[in-house]
Amino acid sequence: ILSWNLLEYTRLCIESIRQTVPESARQIIVVDNASEDGSVEWLREQTDILLIENQENRGFPAGCNQGIIASDADADIFLLNNDTVLPENALFWLRMGLYSDERNGAAGSVSNYVRNNQRAEGVQADGTMPALFAYAEKTNVPMQYPCEKKLYLVGFALLIRRSVLDRVGMLDERFSPGNFEDNDYGLRILEAGYYNVLCKNSFIIHFGSESFGKKEKALKSILEMNGRKLNEKWGFSLQYYLYPRSELADQIEAP
Repeated sequence: ILSWNLLEYTRLCIESIRQTVPESARQIIVVDNASEDGSVEWLREQTDILLIENQENRGFPAGCNQGIIASDADADIFLLNNDTVLPENALFWLRMGLYSDERNGAAGSVSNYVRNNQRAEGVQADGTMPALFAYAEKTNVPMQYPCEKKLYLVGFALLIRRSVLDRVGMLDERFSPGNFEDNDYGLRILEAGYYNVLCKNSFIIHFGSESFGKKEKALKSILEMNGRKLNEKWGFSLQYYLYPRSELADQIEAP
């Protein structure tokens, strides 16, 4: 988990992990990117958290890599935004999806606030917490066909198989402070011969872009810059291929 201010969100996130994931099955690592709102002081008091304190904001890819390096060598990696809440069984079904096929390299969750067509069907982005928890209770259950293959998965809640991470490597820090590192990582997983799977029975509450979203001009500049970096790295315009072509689907005539 990366922390950059937003202490109240971080508290909610970590408490939801404590309530839904057994202590024996987790290792909570928080990388703080020079918060100034009391986050560091609160995190230092938590006895079940491994805390890494940065003296400057190193951004999302670099911060995630610090956490990965500090993790147990044989553990799968779950990248989780601090503005999320885990309902009951969200991580359980995410892990079940990851291990449903030995070719699955990473698994992602659906949410109320997320791009890449990972928005859960019929849920309101700004729904109340009781409504979102009620939705999760109905969603995070056994499902006949829960997994959908994707070109990439959004990094707000991303579970990566350790053996695949060891082969593919860590996040590409050229995309700091953040955005498009998850697009890049999904493509690298595909290139290595594995799948990215969206688990539709793993619903995670996401408040959404609480760090980046407050500075819209800065975000637009970062998106443009990192979009160019992504295309330069792969040698073609990836944005054209990463998303469904709805205009083509509209041309299909009903029988």
